[in-house]
Amino acid sequence: MDVDRRQLIDAADLEQITDEVRVAVAVGRRDFEQIVRGVIETWNDEIEDPEVLEETVREVAVQEFARHLAAQADWPPITDCDRLSLTMADLAMAGILPREHYTCCLSCGLGEMGRELKGLSWARGYVFYHEQDAELAVDGGGVYLAFGPNDLEGVEGVEGVRGGWGGRDGERDEGIGIEIVGVLRRRGLDVEWMGDTRQRIRVRVNWQRRRFGWLAEYPKDEHPEAGGLGEVEVGGVGEVRDIGDVSGVGDIRELEAGEAS
Repeated sequence: MDVDRRQLIDAADLEQITDEVRVAVAVGRRDFEQIVRGVIETWNDEIEDPEVLEETVREVAVQEFARHLAAQADWPPITDCDRLSLTMADLAMAGILPREHYTCCLSCGLGEMGRELKGLSWARGYVFYHEQDAELAVDGGGVYLAFGPNDLEGVEGVEGVRGGWGGRDGERDEGIGIEIVGVLRRRGLDVEWMGDTRQRIRVRVNWQRRRFGWLAEYPKDEHPEAGGLGEVEVGGVGEVRDIGDVSGVGDIRELEAGEAS
């Protein structure tokens, strides 16, 4: 983009746009086009020239993808985010329905989880964190896990940032919470929870979510200054894909096996 055109966007707005892109890239759950379109949608009513807005967001996204891929090359083989995903897989095997980056907020997550749990006879309980949790975790806020037994009919409401709800069976809630905390700690994660079923479980994480495959694709050839940071080629970037399950648990388990051997 022509530098003069980029200066058409207020410096404070540009800083906020850059931060939104940075966080979305770090969260690691949406591809290049999904991030670009999401940020553009957020700022459509604030920036007068839609062409300048789109060019700016794309340029910032290319730079942030390049930085992220360069940084992850120096991360440890297994990160806290990997440990969190492995914990979720362990809990699924134990009959607790796990979800990561699940819906936009706690209220929506509880509602959607209630619908998911209907008819799942194998699920004794649930655990999840939502999109806003992941965004806060990027900057060191930790991840807060909502949890409970397979019975959300007793949910009375949501209070505050950390949550809080009144279930009908506190003893069952506590049992699920204790089980989740145990698995988290066995996976090497630092957990903060005092056994209060009205509070979510806080997991202290150094947020490092790897991008691989199509989640690592970005149009670096359009911006030569971003080249050389990663070995990812462009392919199908214009297609917005369903995120599905991109936890990469299978790949992480292979890394675990390698470290153990």
